[in-house]
Amino acid sequence: MDHLLPICFSLSLCLLFCHELDATQKKEWKLLYGLRNLDDALAERLFLLLHIPMFLFGFWAAAPASPIEIKIGFAVFCIIHALLHLRLRLLNVGSFNSFTSRLFIDGSAGFALVFLVLWSISESS
Repeated sequence: MDHLLPICFSLSLCLLFCHELDATQKKEWKLLYGLRNLDDALAERLFLLLHIPMFLFGFWAAAPASPIEIKIGFAVFCIIHALLHLRLRLLNVGSFNSFTSRLFIDGSAGFALVFLVLWSISESS
């Protein structure tokens, strides 16, 4: 079962990155405090720049030699991120209701959850 851990983690990461591409197209910065009141051009640049540390963290977490705590942290982030988007959907805020948007967000969280469950099972055996 350990061989499924990197597959689930990588799928979660890929789907999150696809969501971030979708988020840029859909101007997600308009939902974020600190960015939503800025000029669109400036907000978009800052939104993109803020993704550099997140992508770096994701790539680091995906490295085989990275500590399991980093992988767990990233997986938990993916789940929390999806819960925040669920809250926005329930409030009818945002534009992430298409099949692909939900696939990216919910799929990332789903694979992150499977990763955490499989890791927990492997640790307890």
